[in-house]
Amino acid sequence: MKHLDLLRHRAKIAVARKTYGADGATKTGKARWVDLPRQLCDELAALLAARDHDPEARVWTGERGGPLAHKWFYTHRFKPVVERLSATGELPTTDSATADGSVETLTLRFHDLRHTCVALLIAKGAQQYEVMEHLGHTNIQTTINTYGHLFPNVRERIRVALEDTWEEGRRSAG
Repeated sequence: MKHLDLLRHRAKIAVARKTYGADGATKTGKARWVDLPRQLCDELAALLAARDHDPEARVWTGERGGPLAHKWFYTHRFKPVVERLSATGELPTTDSATADGSVETLTLRFHDLRHTCVALLIAKGAQQYEVMEHLGHTNIQTTINTYGHLFPNVRERIRVALEDTWEEGRRSAG
């Protein structure tokens, strides 16, 4: 599995599985390494221990060992779990009015996991460029347009930094 480096806690995104079932280029057309939490690497190591270690073997496979199809995974694995957890109150839901006036209950979408990852990175102090690199965006404007509202106000940080510097100067002079 040449695209997985558990010792360095990272995975290489080199190809993208397309909706129509073939492998193709990533959105940016370039391969990139994505850092993985140590805990996820531990889980992957346990999962992959009994699997084929051929360098060309896939990390994510379907139940029969072939390429994992996103639509099948979403329909048959992800969505049933989300619906069960939402029905029992273990996952939050939101009611939303539709165009015809009826109410639709919204649950977790698969892409919400990506947005949650970004929100957690920003909450831990990741900067815009770091988030851009992690997500594989080709330019910073995409990151800012999509997630800019989550980044702390730069003007506020600058003001606080100036206030702190002022106080540090007063203390050292006094």
